[in-house]
Order: sequence, then structure tokens, then C-alpha cells
Amino acid sequence: MKRITILATLILLSLAAAAQADNAACLSFHTGTFAYRNDSLGIIQITRTKNRQEELNEKTRVLTKFKITWVDACTYTLKQIWSNSKKQRKQNNSLNTIIITAATKDSYQFSCSCTNDPGGKNNSGTVVRIFY
Repeated sequence: MKRITILATLILLSLAAAAQADNAACLSFHTGTFAYRNDSLGIIQITRTKNRQEELNEKTRVLTKFKITWVDACTYTLKQIWSNSKKQRKQNNSLNTIIITAATKDSYQFSCSCTNDPGGKNNSGTVVRIFY
């Protein structure tokens, strides 16, 4: 029984590791300027520092600020702390968990358990690095 438990634990750990991108690739996305396209909202520009993330919707000009906490190299949480949109401020203190599932030099794919979406549905997409 003990062997089965150990084997099951090892299998689960290896599956969890396989579902995430390479740690070294994820580290390059901890800070910088990025963008992603949301089908309903348009292009969102992201500016990320060590502890904060700002998202600017280029179409609506809505600016939202988050506290970012890195759980591990490829997983982070965003806690909304401010927005210039009265509607978006209703999401203050909401917590979203994002997992980087694949990464290249200039982009990453993510999956998000987003509480600010109706029904708290899971979202996914691609974030690209912006070079100025």
C-alpha cells in the first residue's frame, strides 16, 4: 500500500510539472511590458514590475492595477487593487491564479482561473513581449 501511495504521488508530481512551462523560460516574464488580445475587450497592454502589474485596455482606456505574487516560477496570482473604471472597481480584492503553460523567448501561453469573469470560468491565451 505504501508503494502505491508513493508511486501515485510521483505520477501526480510529474504530471503537474509537465503541465507547466520550463522554469527558466518563465523567469524572463516576471517583469517587463507585454500584451494580449481578449476577444471581447480587445488588446490589453501589461506593465509588470516585481510586485505590481498594470493592465491598460487600449480600446476603452480602462487601467487596472494588481498586486502580483509569484507562487513559483510559472504560477502567479493577481489581486486587483485599483481601477479607473467604476464597473471594474467592483472586482477590487478579487484573486486570479494564472499558470504559464508554455513559453518561448518572446511569448507565453497561459491558463487562468479568473474570478472576475462570469462563473469564474477558466481562460487561456497568449501573452507577447513588447519591445520599444
